[in-house]
Amino acid sequence: MTKRGFTDFDVMVNGYNYLARSFLEGPLSADAQVGRDWIRKLESIDADEASRIMTIVEGLDDPGYVARAEEEFTSYVLAMPPASPAPPYASYYLDETPSLWGEATRDAARFYSRAELHWSTSARILFETGEALAPDHIGMELAFVAVGEEQTVQEPEEERTAIIRNFLREHLSRWLPRYVSTLVRCTNSVHYLALGRWARRWVELDIENRSMPLFQ
Repeated sequence: MTKRGFTDFDVMVNGYNYLARSFLEGPLSADAQVGRDWIRKLESIDADEASRIMTIVEGLDDPGYVARAEEEFTSYVLAMPPASPAPPYASYYLDETPSLWGEATRDAARFYSRAELHWSTSARILFETGEALAPDHIGMELAFVAVGEEQTVQEPEEERTAIIRNFLREHLSRWLPRYVSTLVRCTNSVHYLALGRWARRWVELDIENRSMPLFQ
């Protein structure tokens, strides 16, 4: 996708928003929650990527698939270790001793603070979740990127762009592939494994895009 000059910020922001909400709120119906216009827009940029994403969201048209996806959300995304075999928290993968509320948690919070998006114990930094999620939860981190990129579109600012770029390179991209590998190895996830793989691709593409002159 990047080789074709994929620099459509609206598509990137919509993708991050869909992923963040899926990990924070549960399985999302494309028709009810986000619509399919942005995925159709992606088709003109990269038809293969658009097809992969549409397959994920169209699966939610099947009530049986939705029920399984909701079970995955409860068992794998909301459950805390050791209940969850694949904890969606950066500290579990980045800290020397796998745990929650470690240095990686504080690292994520520091990035939010630099961007003036302050995390709080109510876990309502970006979306109304009602869950007391740590700042290094995958949904929180994807939401942070979504909001940061949306702000960059509305009001370009070199410092904010650098913060998001460094967050992707130095933090999120370092643990997201390990999380996806753990989903493969330790769960029978279908929907959230597909979302994890999409998130991994999205971050890789975003990092590649930011190496282009547009971001220099």
